[in-house]
Amino acid sequence: MKKFLADSTIRKHLIQGFKFGICGLTGFSIEFVILTLLVEKFHIVPWIANLPAGLASITFVFFFNKYITFRNKERSRAQTMRFILVYSCAFVGSYIFYAALLWLHVQYQLGKVIVVGTVAIINYCLSHGFIFKKVEHLPDVVTV
Repeated sequence: MKKFLADSTIRKHLIQGFKFGICGLTGFSIEFVILTLLVEKFHIVPWIANLPAGLASITFVFFFNKYITFRNKERSRAQTMRFILVYSCAFVGSYIFYAALLWLHVQYQLGKVIVVGTVAIINYCLSHGFIFKKVEHLPDVVTV
């Protein structure tokens, strides 16, 4: 076990995975509270209430993961566009999955838990390896 934990890549993924989990739980809490509030207090149907709840969560998740989980200081439109691409696909996929669960008469809060749990691992992999991947600056090569 010590040898396993001594590996820097393993340690990096464990630490990032823990932070990603904290971010995900917090983002989920934000989404869950807004969803429940919109459904229970404002009587908005769940598949409509899911939109603003999800957007609030996604906004939080971007900034937390960028600056805390992956400690990424890159300021680029390309990174923002990668995030939008990945999370838009995840959001649309999650939305379709959530609508299907509602259509199957799964209770709306349980459906939200199932959907979020399903996409969390995919989102971590894409966040780590694609969205917030550190850009390696290669030295200038002079060719003759």
